[in-house]
Amino acid sequence: MASEEQTTSNTSNSISSFFSSRMGQRLTISNRLVSALSFYLAKIGSPTGDVTFTIRRVSDDLVLVSKVMGDASILPDDVAPGPTWKEVTFDSPIIVNEEVRILAEFSGGDINNTVELYCQNTDVKADEYLTWYIAAAWVNVTAQDAAYKYTYTADPYSIPFSVHLPKRTLDVHLPKRTLAVSLPKRTLDVHLKGS
Repeated sequence: MASEEQTTSNTSNSISSFFSSRMGQRLTISNRLVSALSFYLAKIGSPTGDVTFTIRRVSDDLVLVSKVMGDASILPDDVAPGPTWKEVTFDSPIIVNEEVRILAEFSGGDINNTVELYCQNTDVKADEYLTWYIAAAWVNVTAQDAAYKYTYTADPYSIPFSVHLPKRTLDVHLPKRTLAVSLPKRTLDVHLKGS
């Protein structure tokens, strides 16, 4: 597993029903099997309700994958002890090969009870930027970047598996028509179909 990240931060922005209910980073993920997502978070006041980490497609805002991180009340206070990394591992990793928004979503709270997403108020990563959803529209802040991490497999078609089939046959269909097999003390006949 590998990871992509932007971990610098010098400020935070509020996520709540009062301001923006979705906030994160707009970026392009190219042909990666994404399995986990993290944000640098804290809270102000006493927010309650689910905080969900989501990957949404930019072109139509479709949710590709999401998972509840937990209740906002479990986050540390923004002053002391300060923000911490919170991660979710998706139940079903997803192949992403397009421009997306990776987001922390929270629709609870109010002006005094918020989830704080930490970010850098300067441009750190080229062709990526902070994004949030407010008043039924997306706002892209191109001179700032959210603090995030995501875990991925670089070749999503490389899937380890093992099979025990005494005196039986096995058909394997692979998009790239490549199969690597290690069989100590055994033999395997492989017939590739297709042109």
